[in-house]
Amino acid sequence: MKADDSSLDPEDLRAVHAAARRALDRASAWGVFPTPTPVILEAASLKIAPKSAFDPSRITEYLIGKAENAAITLKSAIAKVFGIYDASEQLIHIDDGVHKSKQNFLKLHEVGHHELPAHRSAFRLFHDCEKTLDPEISDLFEREANNFARFVLFQGNGYAAMAADHKLELRTPMRLAGKFGASMPLAASSCARITGLVSSTSSSRSLAASAPAPAPRSGGSRHHRPI
Repeated sequence: MKADDSSLDPEDLRAVHAAARRALDRASAWGVFPTPTPVILEAASLKIAPKSAFDPSRITEYLIGKAENAAITLKSAIAKVFGIYDASEQLIHIDDGVHKSKQNFLKLHEVGHHELPAHRSAFRLFHDCEKTLDPEISDLFEREANNFARFVLFQGNGYAAMAADHKLELRTPMRLAGKFGASMPLAASSCARITGLVSSTSSSRSLAASAPAPAPRSGGSRHHRPI
């Protein structure tokens, strides 16, 4: 079964969240609203390319120039149409035609590629060798960068904590999207994730509460099993 755009093994997820926390710490971004993406980029020593640089013809010229001068192949973050991370120059290209709220996630996704050591070293290695990433590794990197961006944009559990204080209604993600500088679809999907988790937890607790109590064990036998 193909993983979705965010699913990760628990160990990988912990590593991604640790890197995201460091990015928020470095930028002193906790509790700052909307989440200060420009400050986070600056703290990571990353720059955004000029808006005109994402014009298709300019991008083509840019890639050709790179190939001729340094044999470098740029890697796409979410899609080549929306964002590119140039590890060699610590530069990010973002399509300025994308809505600003979506640009925040794209930029932080690219920061994830920069901040996660395996991503940065792999990009540099493959740049030097003029090769492309294995599809499975590329897919993993994309999911890790998605989780990094989501954690930073929503400041860890900050979004979940605020959502818990609001009514479960459509207006909740609409309000919180602007609060964190996220797009409405991203805020809505995150709200759905939180709601699903809460519902699942509540159901588990209800089942546990309604389950019959285990029969008392006799005379201290450690191997006693109910019949």
